[in-house]
Amino acid sequence: MWAVVPLKSCNTAKSRLSSALDPYERKRLYLAMARQVIETLKAVPGIENVAVVTRDSEVVAFAERLQAKVLRQQEDAGTAHACRLAVDQLRRLVCIRS
Repeated sequence: MWAVVPLKSCNTAKSRLSSALDPYERKRLYLAMARQVIETLKAVPGIENVAVVTRDSEVVAFAERLQAKVLRQQEDAGTAHACRLAVDQLRRLVCIRS
């Protein structure tokens, strides 16, 4: 089973906290939270793979360091769009391997 984690750009993440945290702090918080989610999913029995959907090159490098499969988006178009993209790409990937 695959788990899908849609991640937006680091520069736009946690923008509602801008009155309390500067851009660097928001980015650090965002990546710490993303790391926790990815590592937790990888530890769940039955989840064999974790895929990160993003268009942000910094998030791509981050996800690759965590050994997640990266599915690249052309644009940030919201969570639903990211999940549809993931299902389509993973369906093709799994069918090719079968």
